[in-house]
Amino acid sequence: MRLAIVAAALVLGLTGCATPSAPPKQAQEVGTALPEPVAATSGDDYLQQAREASVQQQPELLLQAIERWQVQQECTKALKVARVLIQEPLAQEQQDRLYLAQGFCFLQQEQHELAQDALEAVSQNLQFLPQRWRLTAELHQAKGQHWQAAHARAEVISLNPGALEQQLTPLWQNLQQISDEDLQQTTSGPVRPWVELARISRQPAKRMLNAVGNWQQSYPQYPLPESLVPLLERPAYHPRHIAVLLPLSGRLTAQGNALKQGMLSAYFEDVSGNKPKLTFLDTNLFEQAKQQLRQGDYDFVIGPLLRDNILDYLNPSEQRPVDAAVNLPQLFLNRLEQPVRASDEQYFYALAPEDEAEQLVSDLLSQGRQHPIIISADGSPYQRMASHFVQVWQQKTGQQLPLATFTDNASMRDVVGEALSVAQSENRIRLMQRLVEGNEVYHFARNRRDLDAIVLFASAGQTELLNPIIESNISPFARILPVYASSNSYSQELGPNSLRDLHNLNFIDMPWILADADQPLKQQVQRLWPQRHDSQARLFAMGHDALAMISSLRQLAEIPGMTLQGLTGKLTMDGQGQLHRQLSQARITVDKVQRLDGD
Repeated sequence: MRLAIVAAALVLGLTGCATPSAPPKQAQEVGTALPEPVAATSGDDYLQQAREASVQQQPELLLQAIERWQVQQECTKALKVARVLIQEPLAQEQQDRLYLAQGFCFLQQEQHELAQDALEAVSQNLQFLPQRWRLTAELHQAKGQHWQAAHARAEVISLNPGALEQQLTPLWQNLQQISDEDLQQTTSGPVRPWVELARISRQPAKRMLNAVGNWQQSYPQYPLPESLVPLLERPAYHPRHIAVLLPLSGRLTAQGNALKQGMLSAYFEDVSGNKPKLTFLDTNLFEQAKQQLRQGDYDFVIGPLLRDNILDYLNPSEQRPVDAAVNLPQLFLNRLEQPVRASDEQYFYALAPEDEAEQLVSDLLSQGRQHPIIISADGSPYQRMASHFVQVWQQKTGQQLPLATFTDNASMRDVVGEALSVAQSENRIRLMQRLVEGNEVYHFARNRRDLDAIVLFASAGQTELLNPIIESNISPFARILPVYASSNSYSQELGPNSLRDLHNLNFIDMPWILADADQPLKQQVQRLWPQRHDSQARLFAMGHDALAMISSLRQLAEIPGMTLQGLTGKLTMDGQGQLHRQLSQARITVDKVQRLDGD
């Protein structure tokens, strides 16, 4: 049977496993000059030509059909014919083209291991080195390995300058996904100019403009990435007059004042000489505050804090028409459950418990934890965190986690014992004691052995009671289960005795809460507000960061991998204008808190 007929049959419906099998046989030197064909525009056209060609001419025509199908994303056809063609004697150049087409098709079908096998089968022929690097880049991209993908794309551009237009945008997108820390690692080779530019794009706006000009002088052969241009054309925010909408009277006065004091702290830290004017408007009198906002000469707005007030801006109606202030750049001090954005100059900053839950998931997975159990208080903020942790864990691992909830301090011991299966072990011990009544039974209750971590969502006071209960429910001959917790489980007000009850607790919290007591700003705040509670201290840090980050908002919006170190944590921004925090890691050891990072 002629090769073209076999291939045609496969295309018409025969099935088979399309894998990069054993290398095709090496072709003998035979004449492969092709007759003048009718211009082919599709893989099917090449297949038809192959049917009418000689046996010697068929392999090249079928190979061109496979390559065209791959470009047209008709990879089912391409891989079926490739499975036949790969068994035929081919020249080395044809083998390489076949493996490359297979590799790109496997990638389109998300069969990454088969794509990797096809890539490794391609020879080191310099002719195909750009395609090898391009397939390498796409493979890394598909796996979320942005650093490796950027390196590979730079190699493609270096080997084939004509590919610059096609590869520059994805290369720059790869670099924008890389964290600031990873971007600082030493680099060499073709990717170096682009890494330098990526570092420049994350500098403060004033320095960035000059640095970009110097980069262009150093690398005149390279254009700027298109997504960088808006950062140069739309300079960073430097408002002259900021309206700050906060609850400064009523039941939320303490929270509003803590935010206000944080903003004033950042304001007086600024020594640039170009300080904006700040006007604080009381949202407890919201209609009056909006009237003042409309009448003022403001060019930036911070706040409001309450979700209902935010919805006044984002969900206008006949009764609530859109305010002129909507057109101003605005940093809201909360998030909505469903992201809504009236313009790309609206940003949302909140001390969201969901961020902490997601970070705890990432921290546990990065430390190799696979089977945690969740123990949560019954309160709304704790259940909200626990629910989000379970949801994100399932998304990342496919595993549904057990969740145990206690309603009050009295139920803690029973809930922990039940969660760790200690209660079942004690029941078995009591049964054994009855069976051997009159004889002494030596026993230890055993906890579950399939768990490798415990995650707590509870207040500091509740955690202080829970941690010893957990410790007492772990068998003396069992491995220690590490305990992880959110910022709710720690308080600056804990004394030495409380810290001893919390020993070995791993938790996350904002750098401001964990900062050394001798830090100048911390000392100043302690002198001014010695009785400030943890919640107000956290709002102070939030207010500080809200004002301090204004000049970086546009960069954060344009560069997904960029982070801004603040008092509340490392800040990043998603595509909806929502800021997310990464908190510092810490562990309580005997009677003190040990920072586990250098933030």
